[in-house]
Amino acid sequence: MDLIYTASWCYYNEEAANGAFKILDRDWLKQYMPLSYDQQPDESWDEISINNTINAVPKSKATFTAYNQVAVRQDLIDKYNLTVPDSWDNYVKYLKELAQKQSETGVTALNTNANREQLLTTYGQSKGVQGVTEGYDFEYYANNSDAAPSTDDIWYLYTSDFYKDYCLTMADLAKSGVWSTDAINDTSDAQAYFENGTSGSFVWNSSIFTAGKNLEDSGNGTYAAYDVTPDVKRNRGSYAVDAIAITEKSEDPERAALVLDYMKGDVNLNRLLLGGIEGKHYQLNEDGTRTTLDDADGYTWNNWAWAINRQDEPDESGLDERQIAIDKHNEEMEYVPQQTGFTFDPSEVQTEFTVVQSLVDEYKMAFALGIYGDDTEKTFEDFKKQLEDAGIQKVCDEFNTQYKVYMEQKDL
Repeated sequence: MDLIYTASWCYYNEEAANGAFKILDRDWLKQYMPLSYDQQPDESWDEISINNTINAVPKSKATFTAYNQVAVRQDLIDKYNLTVPDSWDNYVKYLKELAQKQSETGVTALNTNANREQLLTTYGQSKGVQGVTEGYDFEYYANNSDAAPSTDDIWYLYTSDFYKDYCLTMADLAKSGVWSTDAINDTSDAQAYFENGTSGSFVWNSSIFTAGKNLEDSGNGTYAAYDVTPDVKRNRGSYAVDAIAITEKSEDPERAALVLDYMKGDVNLNRLLLGGIEGKHYQLNEDGTRTTLDDADGYTWNNWAWAINRQDEPDESGLDERQIAIDKHNEEMEYVPQQTGFTFDPSEVQTEFTVVQSLVDEYKMAFALGIYGDDTEKTFEDFKKQLEDAGIQKVCDEFNTQYKVYMEQKDL
């Protein structure tokens, strides 16, 4: 095997630490990937680097995947005169009001479950919280400033007062009947619940527009999209969330790089891989957009080739005006935190980190679904103590050490 998909969320750090990927330097990349190297945003190399070492080639397009909006049922807002969810507080009111109507509507206010945590990101947005780096749970209060935080400003999510308040908020929503009492045992797709009309809201990134379109196309209701934290700055997701590595066992890494360069750098091949055959699966329009054709059911656009996305990838024509408005506002509110590009390598504290992650996985969905009810605060304190006993402080100290080195290297 010569080329393999990897990502910040898909074992990139772990496999790089195991020596599974070829180490790439910039001169080598310029020589063997000349087409795509020139297209690659400079910060993307920082984001994919681990201790200044590049182990994979990231995608060259990043969108606002880490910033969440909400889709809600406009038909139910109109019918029952529900609160318009144009802020976090109003969104909570909407959910609680709709929960009170469930016996009449048959609709769960937020049909969430153990499959995906829907509200943590949006709750954090409402408090001005920003992650320090992609894929790890170290946060700070950005408050719309792009200034890099000091180590004194950085805190670990799952032992913080912020997280305790979040857990208490989720317990209150659960008590108000916003989601099913059996949600912890449900692993179905939350998006499908919104599309089939059984959920009054769906929270995610631009995927909410696909869910809303499917809801309306199936005749199950109408939707509206809201940015419930409209005054909050937002940054694009990391380029490192999708990447391709050259394996250490590749017998011809130079040729593998040339193949990858052709896949990313040649626009015709790139679009063939992303969207199939022009004129059969999609059609390019004079305005630079693309139209999906009937045969696209057999080869949908960007269904697998996430790691070779380019900045000039054509948008789909006829985008929903609701999506256009949200996308425009995202662009207007974009910022780039100064520490963008910092990555954490937990290998020096792998034992402690592994135990901590296993504790987080054990508790986080139960907290997200308010399972502990009136015992939430006590359970949180017990959880926090377990994290401390597992060595979270050692992990935090290592994080801070690496962050200080990065800040010195970047003269920040």
